Amino acid sequence: MAKRSNAITLLVAVYLLVAMFMPVPAQVGTPGVPGRIVSEVDAFTYRTSFQTSDGTEIFLIRSAYTLRHLYQHHHPTINHHYMRISVGFYYGKTLLGRSIIDSIEFGELAFYAKWIDSAGYSFDLKGQEDMFSLSGSVEDGKLVAVTRLLDDDARSRYMPLFGGTYVLTDFEITLIDETVIDYGDVEIEVLKSANEFTARDAQLVSEKNLTYESDEKYLEISSSVQTPLVVIVDAFLAVTVLGGVSVTAILVLLHVRGRIELPIDRLKGIIGKQKDGNEERPSSINPKQNS
Repeated sequence: MAKRSNAITLLVAVYLLVAMFMPVPAQVGTPGVPGRIVSEVDAFTYRTSFQTSDGTEIFLIRSAYTLRHLYQHHHPTINHHYMRISVGFYYGKTLLGRSIIDSIEFGELAFYAKWIDSAGYSFDLKGQEDMFSLSGSVEDGKLVAVTRLLDDDARSRYMPLFGGTYVLTDFEITLIDETVIDYGDVEIEVLKSANEFTARDAQLVSEKNLTYESDEKYLEISSSVQTPLVVIVDAFLAVTVLGGVSVTAILVLLHVRGRIELPIDRLKGIIGKQKDGNEERPSSINPKQNS
């Protein structure tokens, strides 16, 4: 009996330890009312890069997509799917931090949700109802975050497909050297299937027949424009400064370790003499002021 009691005690202890460390979905509710369980079902990120002919990045759209499931058992029963998107817009920079872009103009930049719900029905809101919309221009570093209800009567926790389409009309970028890149109307579709670990390759539709490459993480859109001269100049300056600092640091390190001897004392003496000379030099006096 003692052995059996010890075994039961050990099993109970193991169960309590496992229960303590098991992840539990966050619940929100009030005493006496069943809590709501909110869980992240799926998520992915994507980057869209507009580039020059040699691969220099001009403009970047960085985005994240999260599919969430909200469930409440009763009072009332809730079974919803939501999609949240976060989008950032960034101008290309030189190595010294100067912007490559002078201005960005477009008629509209909008995102439209597209999904297949848990019952198998397809939805595409392109041209009907956007999740967000910008007009005119977008400044460097602007962030947009928005959430949308996709399904208010989910049949299961999972959805076969979610994502959406970016639509840019009359899209035009002016570079710092006043070169204008006219992209016209552009559509970029970004989707993810539930049975895949990563997003699908993005699809691009453009009236200008733009050249692009895409994979599960990145879309690169190329133009025939050459890299602005300021990018090359700043790269040269950055390499020159970095090289000078590196050489100086190496020489000082070798001097400290006694491998070489730098004329530091001589330089200190020259600097000290210059300071003493400046202090002893008499100030000029206008003789007319003394008369």
